[in-house]
Amino acid sequence: MKNSKTFKRLLCLALAVLCLASLAACSKNDGNGDGTSVAGGTTAPVAETTEAYEALPVMNYDKYEFKILTRPTTWSYDALTVEEQGKNVLDDIVYSRQNIVQDRLNITFSEVNSQNISKDIATAVSTQTHLYDVCQLPTGTALQSFLRGEVVDINEVDGINLENPWWAKNFNDTVNIGTKRYVIFGDGHLNYYSGFYIYAFNKQLISENNLESPYDCVTAGTWTYEKMYSMMKIAAKDYNADGVYDVSTDVLGFTGHVNHLRNLMISSGETLTHNDDSGYPVYEGLSERYINVYTDFLNKFVIDPTVAIAGVRPNRYEGFSSGAASDNYAAVFNEGRALFQATATYSVQSVRNLDFEYGLVIVPKYSEDQQDYVAPVYSYVEGLVIPSTTSDFERTALVLETMFAVSHEKLLNALIGNILHYKCANNPTDIKMIDMVFEKGQVDIALANNFGNCVGLLNTLHANQNPNIKSSFDMYKKKFQSDIEAAISGMKK
Repeated sequence: MKNSKTFKRLLCLALAVLCLASLAACSKNDGNGDGTSVAGGTTAPVAETTEAYEALPVMNYDKYEFKILTRPTTWSYDALTVEEQGKNVLDDIVYSRQNIVQDRLNITFSEVNSQNISKDIATAVSTQTHLYDVCQLPTGTALQSFLRGEVVDINEVDGINLENPWWAKNFNDTVNIGTKRYVIFGDGHLNYYSGFYIYAFNKQLISENNLESPYDCVTAGTWTYEKMYSMMKIAAKDYNADGVYDVSTDVLGFTGHVNHLRNLMISSGETLTHNDDSGYPVYEGLSERYINVYTDFLNKFVIDPTVAIAGVRPNRYEGFSSGAASDNYAAVFNEGRALFQATATYSVQSVRNLDFEYGLVIVPKYSEDQQDYVAPVYSYVEGLVIPSTTSDFERTALVLETMFAVSHEKLLNALIGNILHYKCANNPTDIKMIDMVFEKGQVDIALANNFGNCVGLLNTLHANQNPNIKSSFDMYKKKFQSDIEAAISGMKK
């Protein structure tokens, strides 16, 4: 993966300019390593005479067709290229970006969609065929592809600097095992930023029931499982007093989907593994606190009669239909009959056009003695990998750096301003809350890689409202540890 001397000289010059630009910008940023903060104050931005990408080399790649393999998802914005502008603000930014990159590097883009990207990469490697320059993969799948030699350690690719502000450094350091960087995330690809969990809440129900503002609770450090649960119990209404909160007529405390639950527990600050001094994950069985978190979460936010979680058995939504939203649990909230709804930072747009005022709040911490809030990130967020069959690594590096530099902050700000803010765009408290969510994102590395089949195990436990988490995980302890050992062994080769 060594670069030509010419490219190295150009890159060194570009990095020097970028360093100067970063120093000049220090007074403007808030220290967030992921570059995800959005200004909420009144200070006018400092005018910049150049864009960051202008410091990167301009090259002539003779109309090379740069091929990207992606997997569109229903819960995020995944496009890295678009065919035309005018459909929405995100597409317009991507369209403008690709034109700039194509002109600067004399390339063309083609993006292919696939639902089996790992197999496509494996086929290319087994036949030693160069098919794609960059591919989109979930973190766990990327790990397995790396261990098989199908994707490369991007740290070893000259020309990519993961310290640049358009890369999500903190998350890249967390989600990759050890010192390898086989999958990367940044604000030029919104899949990661679409996968932060957040709670929508009905401000009208808060007011009608004289409840504390969730925002005030967050500020006071009292926004906890218990606080949210107590608010749910007050707001929920069983109109015929039969002891059953009917999803068609009654007011619920909390709605969501079973696939959310394993990730939502991350807000407690507990994860299934911890890292050793070398940054490798270690699993020694469930901690006592993790068991307590699971038990409390299950009782308050799954089993409680004021809660209706889609995918949990028995099915609370059987026979329910509504024109308010495509997802049944979201429909109840959209009809104004739920105090809280679990959602994410892209799918939250389903609440954009409601007739009542809603707010967005970070997922609560477990207890008041927890040091800080944690914003759970979906364990299967998808980043970018570089196949080992890539024909020119320095070209791929420059294309990626230029793409992400061109759209730095633009895509993310559009996501926040046009999807997350919407009705609450003029409310500084809502804006501050969204900034906090992006600042405090965390993923459970065990869930991201499905060590010990922990994803399916937790989903089954939640779906069956099963309190026996310790005995269930004890049965998988050896597999859990062997999965980790296999990953670490592969990293050390």
